[in-house]
Amino acid sequence: MRFDSERWFTILIVGVVGATLLGIPDSIISIFINGWMYLFIGAIFSYVAGNIVEGFSGDYLKGIFLNFEILGHHFSLSVFFITVAILSFWLRL
Repeated sequence: MRFDSERWFTILIVGVVGATLLGIPDSIISIFINGWMYLFIGAIFSYVAGNIVEGFSGDYLKGIFLNFEILGHHFSLSVFFITVAILSFWLRL
């Protein structure tokens, strides 16, 4: 599925106009717009971080998993995911 930025920005504008017509306060609309902005910025940083990590490690890190157990629930995270998350957080600083 290809990312269609025009569609997402149209949804944002329709949402803001609809919220304004419904009488929702500006502060709540501002929170919505900031969240939408951070969603796009985070997606871009994650994409860049993923490409950097994959450029250095190839597919090697995608095959290594760390297993966690929290309150009886088992979680499995790939080292690639953990590395990309740390790098994208570092890029945002």
